[in-house]
Amino acid sequence: MTPHDLLEDFLQEILDALINLDFELLHWAQNPRDTKQLQRIYSLFHKVKYDCNIIGAKKLQRIAEATEGLIVEVQLHIYDIQNFPVETFRKSADAFTAIVRNLLRDGVEGDREYTGLIQRLERETKAIQSI
Repeated sequence: MTPHDLLEDFLQEILDALINLDFELLHWAQNPRDTKQLQRIYSLFHKVKYDCNIIGAKKLQRIAEATEGLIVEVQLHIYDIQNFPVETFRKSADAFTAIVRNLLRDGVEGDREYTGLIQRLERETKAIQSI
């Protein structure tokens, strides 16, 4: 097996985790105070962040770090939050998927910077911290 084959397998595993993440987000949206479900979501984002670090996917890593920060704040304030950031988590998962597909297809993360998404994640994190 070549290094390229290994990377391709690794990226495919990340895509599979993202499919599972979509499923977990769908269930969590139905019951956002479910702490076990939220922990599973956190674990999936964390796994993807770790995997991205291994392959040097900096954009993915920045999005994952910002997403993890938001999830931690949701976990800390789960009973005080009125509007849960389900859509923001979905946007993070969509960005992950797009970047991984670019990596699989072209070998690079792509041109998009996702600055708006990262700013949104940081804004929502600060908003929850102020509760």
